[in-house]
Amino acid sequence: MTNQTSSLLSNANSLMVDEEYEEALEEYNLALESEQKKSSDSELLFNIFLKRSACHLKIGNYIESLSDANSALKIKEDSYIGYLRKGISLFELEEFKSAERAFEKGLEIKKNHKQLKRWLRKAKLEIEIEEGDESNEKEKEKEKEEEKEKVKEKKQKALEIEKKGSSSETEESSKKETQTEEKKPTFRRDWFQNREFVSVTIFIKGRTREDCEIDFAKNDLSISIKIDKDRDYVLYLDLYSEIVPSECKFIVNKSNVEIKCKKKESTRWKSLERKEELETNKITKPPKTEKKQTNLNLYPSSKSPKDWDKLVRESVVKEKKEKLIKEKLKEGKSVEEIKSDDEELKYHSDSDSDGGDPMTKFLRKIYSGGNVDIKRAMEKSFSESGGTVLSTNWNEVGKKKVEGKAPDGMVMKQWEK
Repeated sequence: MTNQTSSLLSNANSLMVDEEYEEALEEYNLALESEQKKSSDSELLFNIFLKRSACHLKIGNYIESLSDANSALKIKEDSYIGYLRKGISLFELEEFKSAERAFEKGLEIKKNHKQLKRWLRKAKLEIEIEEGDESNEKEKEKEKEEEKEKVKEKKQKALEIEKKGSSSETEESSKKETQTEEKKPTFRRDWFQNREFVSVTIFIKGRTREDCEIDFAKNDLSISIKIDKDRDYVLYLDLYSEIVPSECKFIVNKSNVEIKCKKKESTRWKSLERKEELETNKITKPPKTEKKQTNLNLYPSSKSPKDWDKLVRESVVKEKKEKLIKEKLKEGKSVEEIKSDDEELKYHSDSDSDGGDPMTKFLRKIYSGGNVDIKRAMEKSFSESGGTVLSTNWNEVGKKKVEGKAPDGMVMKQWEK
């Protein structure tokens, strides 16, 4: 061993003690390179490989650690420390059976070595867990197959009972007991749903959980409820969509049996069973007939339809006429004069029934939607100006009398009383 190799190895060992593993690895690499070039001391090479294997383990380089442990064992086959390093590297690589063999070989050389014993126990425990997982998977697969077979048997049993029940209706029997046994028991059932669950309720009274055998599968539901010693109520449902069997349950009440199924997808079902949906889709829709467009305001009745808008307009016109006649009677006019003055009444009738001209509609809208001041201003300005001025500004109109303004080319003139 040269002085340079000795110095590098010493530095590397000190760095390992100080837990400076990356720096120690560099020193071990330099020491190994120096020794391989200048010397053929196998004992020294064995020590460098062994210590560098430990350094790789600390860093987490398990493949490199395994390689150095194998190199050390090539030089010295009876090294229990070499098998310890190899076994730990294989253990960390999850090669538990190979690690077990390495620890066993180390114990053949050093029988009571505590570390080898402890790591051997760890390896055996991991092997048991691994084998247990494999057996559990096989058991689960077996259970799934058994469940499928069970559902298939239930389905077949339900179909056979249905056939038996239908055939018993046509067969003649001399004994009533035989007819009762052959007849399939029927009970009222109902179902409802929300976005998460679908519930099926069967109205059978006085049952217990021991009387009920209910199997939940991904796409179907098999129900068997004991009625008496010789009869069972059997029902098979081919569900509309998938459910989660592990989250399904059933409750036995005094008056019914309620079955609650967890939906796999949070959606609303169109029907409880898939065949109901298929039958619904087969129904042909009636041919479309052209509908005559009618006034939306016509009230539907058994008699001829009424135009309510027209009735409202006629009522408004009648009210306006009556008001105008009353005003004229107050002015001292006789009934004959009012009848002869039919042009004004006709004007009000036409304007109200036909909606009036656009300007009149606009002014009516302002008046009906205005506040008290706007209405007072419009009434005062219109009456005082003889119908020639219409203002909505009460602040201006309320201070003085509103003078009339004749249109261009015309002269204002007071009517003779």
